[in-house]
Amino acid sequence: MKHSFLSALENKYYYAVSRYFWHIIIVIGILGIGAGILVYFWTLVPPKERQVVKQPTPPKPDYPQLKEVSLQDIIQALPKKKVKTEKPASDKTEEDYEPYNYQEEQNVVGIDSVALANFNRVLGQTKMLIPEEKNTIFWEDRYQKTFKSERDKKMYKKTHNPNLYTLTLSRSGFKTRFIKFTDRQKLKSYYDKADLLDAYNHIIEHLDSINRITFLEKIGFNISVRKLGTKEIDKRMSAISLLLDKVPAKEQLKLFNILWRFIRNNPNDGIPLIKYLSNNIDKVPYKTRLDFINNVLKEYVAHYNNNLYGLKEATNHFYENITKLEPDIVPLALKIYYKLYRKNNYERTRQIEKINHNYSQTVANIEREYQKELAQAKADYIRANHKKQSWRQWSYKGIFAGFVSLLLFSLVLLILSMIRNVNRLTEAMYEQNHSFQNQLSRIMNTKTENKGKQKTENMTNLGENKIEVDDN
Repeated sequence: MKHSFLSALENKYYYAVSRYFWHIIIVIGILGIGAGILVYFWTLVPPKERQVVKQPTPPKPDYPQLKEVSLQDIIQALPKKKVKTEKPASDKTEEDYEPYNYQEEQNVVGIDSVALANFNRVLGQTKMLIPEEKNTIFWEDRYQKTFKSERDKKMYKKTHNPNLYTLTLSRSGFKTRFIKFTDRQKLKSYYDKADLLDAYNHIIEHLDSINRITFLEKIGFNISVRKLGTKEIDKRMSAISLLLDKVPAKEQLKLFNILWRFIRNNPNDGIPLIKYLSNNIDKVPYKTRLDFINNVLKEYVAHYNNNLYGLKEATNHFYENITKLEPDIVPLALKIYYKLYRKNNYERTRQIEKINHNYSQTVANIEREYQKELAQAKADYIRANHKKQSWRQWSYKGIFAGFVSLLLFSLVLLILSMIRNVNRLTEAMYEQNHSFQNQLSRIMNTKTENKGKQKTENMTNLGENKIEVDDN
């Protein structure tokens, strides 16, 4: 009775509660797996980087009103006696050169035929600018005959046998000297040699024919190519060439030296100032252009360092008065004009410097804040991306843990179900056995009763028969 009660209690409450409990755990595991999958797909979507809008740059404040210099002021300031022009500068370039002690080396490396063809093409342009037939000494290699002995020399006069002497190079032509020069300057490739020669061609095509050979021999072979590079040389010469053919031939090489030195000393505004002068040089009398250019460059160096705009503004007004002045006094008038201009606009120049400084600070602050916001947005993006990657790792772990838990809990449910079924089967068998025993007992009792009744009837019948016999 006690066993039956416990079995009923176990089957009715314990297994039922356990089954619901583990079903709830399994449902939670399935929901965890689903949540992990959703988180995984969420991490696949890249985070959106915050867009940073740069603060608009405010307009630059207007400069104070310019106080111009009148033509009358210039004329009154001119000396009555003719002023001598400045002494011309030396034709020697001011670039720093290093002396080279070198030995000629034989070229044992194979030559790129395409590069050599390109070099010969550029050399052909040089020959068009300096015709070979008119300048044979410049182009040709000169050789002299060398005899081993005086006897060979005498024999040669009689027999003219070429085996009696050897030819030695006494003077190199331009091509040979140019190749040796570029080799010393570490330009081994014929592409680089062609680039340098092409830069020289930009100059000599704007030079008068009497200056072309002089330029190559006295200037071209003295430029520190290894220090500057072919691109920088080409950039400088392209700018200088804009002014070379604007001055008389005798002043061209001097002008080249002045401009080359100016570009070297003023890398920021050197070339832009030369381009500015080339756009306005036709307004200046032809014979005074060199002195005019020299005065503009000196004014820039003395009073407008890294302020090209200020120099342009000062010079533009003077161009309007050039035609009203005698051509010979234009350079001197320019110097006087610059002096009066600085005197009249001293306070204005100071205010302009202050405006430029404040405006530069404002622009710099805007740029600094913009870069700061960009860096912050980038950091936020990286942080969000890293967070998603971290969540992705946790989603992997969650999905894996959910599957493992689901399997384990399903196994527990399976075991519980098997135990419950076994118990139910045992109870059913017990009840069936008990019913069978009861039925068997009833059958046995019935048989016993039937036998008793049969025996009683037999005895009764036997008694009746005996009586009948006795009567007889």
